[in-house]
Amino acid sequence: MRLLLLIIIALIALVLVNRALSNARRTIQAKQAEERAQATKSIPMTQCSHCGVHIPENEAVHYKNKTWCSLEHAKSADKV
Repeated sequence: MRLLLLIIIALIALVLVNRALSNARRTIQAKQAEERAQATKSIPMTQCSHCGVHIPENEAVHYKNKTWCSLEHAKSADKV
């Protein structure tokens, strides 16, 4: 009788531990999915007025109401 009771208690403990681990895994997977979604957000692209290369908007040089890929190309606007 005692052996049966110990086996039942052990099985209940295993089920509870398994549920806790499963919930922890789901939480970690949800956080990882959210991080992946944030990492894949797109950045607007713009075209250089001198050479035509496309670059991310946040890396572009803005000068004289135009967009340039580098400071050298922006300075070339003064020479023209």
